[in-house]
Amino acid sequence: MDQINAFLDVYGLAALFALLLLKSLGVPIPIPNDLILMSMAIRAAEGRLIAWQAFFAGLIALVIGGTIQFIAIRAVGRGPLYRYGRHVGLTPNRLDAAADKVRKSSPVGIGLAIFTPGLRSMVVTACGLAGLRLRTFAAGQIVGSTLLLGNRSAASDPRRGCRRRNDGMGYPSLEAPSVCNVVVELAPL
Repeated sequence: MDQINAFLDVYGLAALFALLLLKSLGVPIPIPNDLILMSMAIRAAEGRLIAWQAFFAGLIALVIGGTIQFIAIRAVGRGPLYRYGRHVGLTPNRLDAAADKVRKSSPVGIGLAIFTPGLRSMVVTACGLAGLRLRTFAAGQIVGSTLLLGNRSAASDPRRGCRRRNDGMGYPSLEAPSVCNVVVELAPL
């Protein structure tokens, strides 16, 4: 852990931005997006990063990466996804069902789906397959990414309390950060 902190102290926001951008592009890096976002938020809460810079760096990485992935999927089309997607559980029926659902969604609906853990990567794929306009997808991507970053930032801010309610190791609750914030706000210091 000391080596990771030393690396982040040297490369900081640029390293976190690059990791998040690569993940958003669909590169299979074995680090969850949520861990990268929580690292950014915790480092900002500790004063190691400037909070607004971390927020906007995360937002830009998520939006650019998701938009490039969306455009690539629209350009490639269904053929390769049907052919290779089945190897990772994306059968043609699942892809078509997901595309049909997002085709009927507004930017707010797309944003809420992007905000939902476990749906983010599938939503980008489904939007590309559904042939949504870039403007509609980008608006949903911005809404979802802003919600996601705001939620992870609030979960990691010691002034909001999540760091006070932890497992004894100093890590905020990852299961229910919003509930954690409400509980700490209502509890006496």
